[in-house]
Amino acid sequence: MTRGSGIQLYNSGHVTPTIDNVNIHHNLIHDVNKHGLNIGDTSGAGIFIWSNIVYNTKGGCWRNNSVDLQSSRVWNNTFYDCNTDDNDAAIWNDVNNPGTPITVDFKNNIIWPSRASGRYTGGETGFDAEGVRITGNKNSWFGGNNPRSASFDAGAIFADPKFVNGKGRSPDFHPQTASPAIGSGDAAVVPEVSSDYDLVPNPAGASSINRGAY
Repeated sequence: MTRGSGIQLYNSGHVTPTIDNVNIHHNLIHDVNKHGLNIGDTSGAGIFIWSNIVYNTKGGCWRNNSVDLQSSRVWNNTFYDCNTDDNDAAIWNDVNNPGTPITVDFKNNIIWPSRASGRYTGGETGFDAEGVRITGNKNSWFGGNNPRSASFDAGAIFADPKFVNGKGRSPDFHPQTASPAIGSGDAAVVPEVSSDYDLVPNPAGASSINRGAY
């Protein structure tokens, strides 16, 4: 395991006012001692995260700690076995900004917390606090015990995504034929989500798309 987070945005020394317009996509992040994707201090506008696979993280698979986060998009990622240390939830938000609310949009992700954690969303502030504007559509949630924490998700399903094999040293997070994630995502993410994790293109005008990174 690595000692820190898998991928982190953090403005050390505050060289610029904010970190803006960063794309994070098509990464395999696993076995980390902190967070898989850590959106740290002064992360600003236009942070776009898509088609990543993140699993076996001691902290959250995705975590925000920036009061400056605006118009962030977290689309079509697979988050599995998140928060194995059981110190919070699968995805975290630790801050709020009543003056200029944080805005994040979640679409088409698969979120599966660790058995130890069993919680979908959390953090010091959480996802429904004053100064936080979280929107979502058609995410897939499984393995957790607090579905109300995902109430921001307009098209949520709470069902086994039926991975080919989510366990072992070389897990395979492709959905099986019977997976409810197949063809049930929000196709409005195309063409911004230009391809899945396998680099299979999502053609412009596609009428359907899967949930998750595949």
